Amino acid sequence: MTDEPKQPYPEPSLAESVQVQSEFRAKQGRTGWRILAILAISLVLAVAALFGLWGLHAPQLAKPGVHGSSQTTSPADANRFNTAEPSPRSN
Repeated sequence: MTDEPKQPYPEPSLAESVQVQSEFRAKQGRTGWRILAILAISLVLAVAALFGLWGLHAPQLAKPGVHGSSQTTSPADANRFNTAEPSPRSN
């Protein structure tokens, strides 16, 4: 038996390659231009998908009565619609 103290790592080269980081830094995500590029491309694809779906469904959205309303209004109905003037706000 030897009285030599035990080293934390069996090889000194392994101990030199270990980087000690703070707890705050260890919990952070990756940074850099590659991550920024991935986020930018994802944003562009999401916007393209949103406008693509909106463009496909735009004719249906423009029809009256599509949004759960069974009423369809004609220009004559719109002309007959009358409401009172709003009362002024008091401060």
